Amino acid sequence: MRKIDVLLIDTPNIDIIVDDEGRFPAPGQDFRVKDIGLSMGGGAAISAMVLARLQMRPYMLCALGDDLFAGYIRSVLEKEGVGVEYKLSSARTGISIALDIRNDRRFLTYGGSISGITPSDVPKELLSKARHVHLTNYNGAEDYDEYARFIETAGSCGVTVSIDMCWDDTGRWDGCTLKLAEKVDVFFSNDMEICHYLDETDMNRVEELLSERGIRAVIKRGSRGASGIMDGQKLHVPAAPTRTVDTTGAGDAFNAGFLHAYLNGGNLRNCLQMGNICGALSVAGYGGCPDTLNLSAIHATAMADYVKMTNYCT
Repeated sequence: MRKIDVLLIDTPNIDIIVDDEGRFPAPGQDFRVKDIGLSMGGGAAISAMVLARLQMRPYMLCALGDDLFAGYIRSVLEKEGVGVEYKLSSARTGISIALDIRNDRRFLTYGGSISGITPSDVPKELLSKARHVHLTNYNGAEDYDEYARFIETAGSCGVTVSIDMCWDDTGRWDGCTLKLAEKVDVFFSNDMEICHYLDETDMNRVEELLSERGIRAVIKRGSRGASGIMDGQKLHVPAAPTRTVDTTGAGDAFNAGFLHAYLNGGNLRNCLQMGNICGALSVAGYGGCPDTLNLSAIHATAMADYVKMTNYCT
């Protein structure tokens, strides 16, 4: 039996979350905001914490700076029950500032140590202990060969692989991304991102193109739920009920819920439902993994009713 359920390769950062209620000061102005909070950030770190709350065994391989924020990150991961192995980075710990959090949030990010770890840093001995690997922080054509080799190595070790491509801030929307997506077991994207990668705005056509390429894709659509295109099956499941406080990290919580069901033998519907539930509980509090996201909430009557309601969606 392998000791690690999900190996996550990425570096955490700090999220500074500004509850600005959609108001932004003009030059020379100073606005008082409702709240400013500090939480763990970074897609893989949020997914790892949610997986731990779902009683799975996540393990992070990351790079951390030698500073106060790095100490905070280590203490939070330890408290959440996430195994962690890190190398010391000469760069400071990365910071993201999240704005307009009640809508589809915006980020300002200082990368720092975020790029301090890559798949080539994963020892084969560690890889062989994992059931599944989740990748993030892919940066297009310059990373393609390294990521493709790693995915092949993981497959030879009997390890399944997922990847979340995230937003391409270069604006290139490189075609190599979809080529890489063809190689993984689960490809996560949101609706805006996948439309850019495919240069297509019609979501029905997007799903057709993904299916034609054999990409096992999961498209996160926020308040509209999520869609899956896998092995010839296309399925859309509406979002779970929630009250939105902060959308930061909701997609990463979704990833964790989906992978939890996927690794426990769930079908596509089960996986999308669990992803939506974790995403809904994530937005109900501040940060990607708030106290609102816990096993009791997942098994609450409202979520059980949601599962029953969506058992017949197409």
